[in-house]
Amino acid sequence: MDVNGTRFHLIKAQRDWEACRVELADGELVYLRDDSQLKPLEYSESVGSLSLSSQLPLFTSGRGHHPLSVSERRGAAVDAFGNWYWISNDRRSIFWRPFGARRSSVYWRQGIAAGCPRDQFVPVHDEQPVIAELAGLAVTEHHYLVVGNVTQSGLFVFDLHSVGEPKLLLFPGVAAFEPFDFAAAPGGGVWLLDHTHKRYWGLDRTFRVVSDAAHMELVTPEKRFEFHPVDEPSLILPKREFPKGFAIDANDPVSIEALPDGNVLILDRLDPSSPDPVSRLLRYRFGSQQSPALRLTDEIEVVTDGGEKVNRRLDVVAHDIAFANNRLYAVESEGNQTIVFELDPQNWPTQLRMSKEFLPMYYFGSRALVSFRSNVFYDVVGGETTSDARVSWVQLQVVEQPQFDREGLLYTPSLDGRDRDCVWHRIFIDGCIPPETSVQVWTRAHNDPDLLESVAFRREPDIYLRGAGAELPFYNPFSDKEVVPDRTGTWEVLFQQAHGRYLQLKLVVSGNGRTTPHLRALRIYFPRFSYPKNYLPDVYLDDPESASFLERMLANQEGFFTDIEGKINDVSMLFDARTATPETLDWLASWLGVMLDPLWAQIQRQRGLDECTEARGEKIADRRRLLIRFTRKLYERRGTPSGILFALHLLLDPRLELTLKRLKTIAVNRDANRSLREQLKEVGLPIPTSSWTDQQFEDLLYDYLLAPRRVAKVRLVERYRTRGGRGLVAGDPTRTGSDESTTTAPDAFAHNFSVLVPEGLSAEEAAMVERITNLEKPAHSAFDVRRFWDFFRVGETRLGIDTVLGEDSRFQKMVVGRSYLAEGYLYPSHPMDVAERVIADRDRVGHTPPL
Repeated sequence: MDVNGTRFHLIKAQRDWEACRVELADGELVYLRDDSQLKPLEYSESVGSLSLSSQLPLFTSGRGHHPLSVSERRGAAVDAFGNWYWISNDRRSIFWRPFGARRSSVYWRQGIAAGCPRDQFVPVHDEQPVIAELAGLAVTEHHYLVVGNVTQSGLFVFDLHSVGEPKLLLFPGVAAFEPFDFAAAPGGGVWLLDHTHKRYWGLDRTFRVVSDAAHMELVTPEKRFEFHPVDEPSLILPKREFPKGFAIDANDPVSIEALPDGNVLILDRLDPSSPDPVSRLLRYRFGSQQSPALRLTDEIEVVTDGGEKVNRRLDVVAHDIAFANNRLYAVESEGNQTIVFELDPQNWPTQLRMSKEFLPMYYFGSRALVSFRSNVFYDVVGGETTSDARVSWVQLQVVEQPQFDREGLLYTPSLDGRDRDCVWHRIFIDGCIPPETSVQVWTRAHNDPDLLESVAFRREPDIYLRGAGAELPFYNPFSDKEVVPDRTGTWEVLFQQAHGRYLQLKLVVSGNGRTTPHLRALRIYFPRFSYPKNYLPDVYLDDPESASFLERMLANQEGFFTDIEGKINDVSMLFDARTATPETLDWLASWLGVMLDPLWAQIQRQRGLDECTEARGEKIADRRRLLIRFTRKLYERRGTPSGILFALHLLLDPRLELTLKRLKTIAVNRDANRSLREQLKEVGLPIPTSSWTDQQFEDLLYDYLLAPRRVAKVRLVERYRTRGGRGLVAGDPTRTGSDESTTTAPDAFAHNFSVLVPEGLSAEEAAMVERITNLEKPAHSAFDVRRFWDFFRVGETRLGIDTVLGEDSRFQKMVVGRSYLAEGYLYPSHPMDVAERVIADRDRVGHTPPL
């Protein structure tokens, strides 16, 4: 409501927009929240705005429409250091590309040592070595390279921390194992897919086959030896069993991916000649299918290379898959593009939702998609498909090639003006309307809601961008943006013919196909405050036509003066640190004689709290507001330990705003934040109630932060000298007593104290600690600023009160450029810290590591 009593309807949150309807191409009206239909308009919760629907571009001209063959899959992986490994084209060697290298080289070749020229002498063997066909490759979390051996039905296991030839692990003949695709499992194991026999296997970190009694197969039966001494029982050899793997109910399983919870994702390709050859996604856990198969399909609006927009169900026949960041990446069968599906393992869907990100692929070598550090990579051959040495690995990139619908119609619900023959005032739209786009406003009104749809829509004048910003006093709808794009702000139009109690709006949102308007909020004001009726004689209203013109003309003046009157009416907002705009906080602080350092405005954002806070839909707290609110308490306690401590808490505690919010929460909900309620009881503070004022909550926060029994990361320590020259903590019992060897004169360091602060402070924060302490301390005292570990000595420090163990302790891993030599310890780099393995350049030959 403004100063004239004019109210407004607000459409801003997701639930408000989803209550609106959208017109489809066939004229049908559906709600925006209806996911079963393709709509020209969509609401993005992450962006917080309504826009034209984006489209998925399709890249279909790279390979001449030749589908990739499953036989081209060889396997590839990357280790923790960024070194790439893959199987060669002839499936006899393993190539690798070290991190930072420009060229690839042979890592291991069967029968010939890597890097040994053929014209030199080589060992002569009596028996010709078996040249195995390789298929499937993975690097485990414990840095083992596992490669499948198709010829011998086994695995080659390379210890990447050590040197030497790989170990050959063979499966018994009864297992009928033929490796095809591998995936590293959480905890150091590996999953093995056999697409010929439609099974998958699991190996743990010690390469023992994962199975149970229900998945065992007999290798040799129990055997009794009849030939034995008469006075001894016969010797019985127990039967031997071997896991037979986990069966898959699939047509052609071609890829396997590991999930963090122990489940696996298996890609199943159907027969390309079948009427519906779309690929399926299966989820298994130790042989048990956890949910129905998901088809890699979705109804989506796509744009072809010719620019044609097509609404169709896109079926993906996938060549390979990768999983990262709750997203499934699937390479379509021609290898030109990767399609992304949203997939949350914690909330398993009934249907996959396809993302509209455009991820084209350049000369995909068809070896594999590889997930590494939450990103997905693929092999690029540069047109040379026969040379493994020219292979490079490139991260999938989203190409900004936006495609949008060109027009969408949005219908708002029926809005109630409360009064018969209500004169609707104006509409304000917070949003960005770029060039070559537009938003048209159409209205219809009627006193009877049942007859509203019988009235035709009439177009209102074109909206215009307000130069003065939003009409609400001291409100900035784009305060979350440091730089506001062009043509972004509050747009306005005065209704010309909207008369009636009930109103419905139709917004015609148009674009050029490459860009779209973004609408954040609508505010529809009613009823109009009439200047002619309130301030002019009735003679100006005798003629209906001239009265209508005068009404609309003076409405412009009303809008101008209402803005000014609204700011005058709400000027008290500028005098309260909780509601003042950010640009007025420094001015408000000057009323109290405080000059704020720019660090106070940005300190919360610099601490990296913005991502998690913005993810919850909250604004980043401005610490200047709390500082201004507590300035009176700081003045009252200047020169006291509590004043210094509280000022430092205001600077260093990143959760003050959250703690204050939690205090208000437990006042109205006794079941919420029980841990905080118990802490208040432990330190002897009252439990807040719903009748408390803001001042009482702030006083409670002050008392809570300075409670003597509360563990805090900011402490003041008095400095006393002992015979050993060390300082003692204030209140330590060793300060008093008859033992002369324990203490000397207690006033040897009179009026001296130390400020203990946590480790890891930035240079700006450390400098601010000294400035605050200088301002708050008594003029005749001296101090120094130290880290917690400076006073960590057995018998002199209260563990958990004056210091803490953990990340703020003295003994940390040293970091180049950040640590002092005497303040940490050298930690062995990986793999030198691996205890259960033989490590090259660390262990002696023949050394057996402990298990």
